[in-house]
Amino acid sequence: MKQKVIRSAFFLLSVSAVFFVTLNASGQQKPLKIALTNASTIASADIVKDMSKQCPNVTVTLDSSKADYMLEASGEGHAGNGEYLKYKFTLFDRDGDALYSTSTHHLSNAVKDVCNFIKTKN
Repeated sequence: MKQKVIRSAFFLLSVSAVFFVTLNASGQQKPLKIALTNASTIASADIVKDMSKQCPNVTVTLDSSKADYMLEASGEGHAGNGEYLKYKFTLFDRDGDALYSTSTHHLSNAVKDVCNFIKTKN
């Protein structure tokens, strides 16, 4: 009788573990790639720095043929400290259609806005 209870408990634990692993895996977002357009004026290093914090499942690639999205990241006006006064980001799909655009005073906010959009789409 004791062995039967132990086997039943083991079976339930095994089924529960498989369920939670499956649930956890399905809750994770698939890895995505973004390529910057030729019109971008923001250094990829600056975008990658903020992107890794806001969207850890998104990487910046040089190969646009492997990209899920294209990002035009530009800045206008200079604050005098190497920063721009305004950041304008436009996200395009593989067909070149604009999906999302944002304009902010901080680079990190522009990246965060794009990341939030991507999270809602995937």
